[in-house]
Amino acid sequence: MSSQGSEGSQESTQDYVNDTVLYILSQDHNKYPIKRQDIVKYALKNNGKNFKHAMEEATNILKQVFGMNLIEVEHGSTKHHILVNGIKNPGGLMEFKWSNEEEAHQILLMIVLSFIFMTGGVAKEESVWTFLTKLGILWTNKPHELFGDVRKLLTQEFVRQLYIEYIRIPDTDPPKYDFRWGQRAEKEVSRRAILEFVSMIHGKSAINTWTPQYQEMLNAEEKDRETD
Repeated sequence: MSSQGSEGSQESTQDYVNDTVLYILSQDHNKYPIKRQDIVKYALKNNGKNFKHAMEEATNILKQVFGMNLIEVEHGSTKHHILVNGIKNPGGLMEFKWSNEEEAHQILLMIVLSFIFMTGGVAKEESVWTFLTKLGILWTNKPHELFGDVRKLLTQEFVRQLYIEYIRIPDTDPPKYDFRWGQRAEKEVSRRAILEFVSMIHGKSAINTWTPQYQEMLNAEEKDRETD
């Protein structure tokens, strides 16, 4: 009797782990941070006592089987989880396979992340809008035919996905904002890929032409090696 009970308990625990893995993978399509309470509710069927074990096992499976890292991040006033590639993509975001709409969004994201990086890691909102207007990406009175509602993507969607931070500058009236790289961009996007992308656009063969950004890239790569 006790043996059967033990086997049943192990089987139930493994079910929780499997359900947690499947739930996290199913939620990753929109890149939104995953709430602990949703994992408990939908994957663990409100059995919160199993959360720690299920997450530990799910983290191992996601890394070993899928090559993905499950990372806890601060989002708002609570902790959430995001799923990122185990190896920072050397070619940047554009090596993934996307639908046409998703690919357009990722192109826009790559452009904006590059602009933020090349302006020292912080870009004022008005400078981003000016830059995108000059590129013909931001239209005044209607959505772009390829990218759609550019302002909404940058200030809402990419922010919610943690690719971009949209931060109000203190003591500004009317309010003004800065753009920065978000937590997901820091984990997924290679600064080397950004410099290679920018150098290609400018027709330069050496990425160390951009001295401050090149040094920041080296520092970031050294930090990544230390944390591996």
